Amino acid sequence: MFEKLNAILATEGIPPLVMGTLETTPQPITSQEELRSCLVDFGAAEGWLCLTDEVIEVGKGFDFDRLKGRVILSGEVAGDDRSLHLRQQNSGWVAVEIRRGASADSYITEQCFLPARGSSRLRYEICWRVGANGTLSPMASRFAGFAAGGDEA
Repeated sequence: MFEKLNAILATEGIPPLVMGTLETTPQPITSQEELRSCLVDFGAAEGWLCLTDEVIEVGKGFDFDRLKGRVILSGEVAGDDRSLHLRQQNSGWVAVEIRRGASADSYITEQCFLPARGSSRLRYEICWRVGANGTLSPMASRFAGFAAGGDEA
């Protein structure tokens, strides 16, 4: 079945489904200092952060100290087979590390989205669980980096 589905996806230029899963590990964050430290420790290759006054792209070697005195509201950064998603939660934040892992009952595919501005598409991996009757249901997704192909706004 999945060979046929992958053949259809290929005709549309969509990457194939591959066996795997996305595993999540949440961590509560209570301060901006702790949030910046979490980002530094993660060692992202690329991503984006939403601040109170702008959305910025970050890359390998980004100096997070330049964000002192500014407030990170949310963001997603990626490196290899893992991502760190940051969201406000209650009076702090939650940092969720998402890792690609092995699985015999779920599949991962990639999807790109056009950005609101800029020249890079946002690349996401979506994990699909196989139901009892063979149907696929999305169960998780992660930011996987940028891809060329957006339009300047």
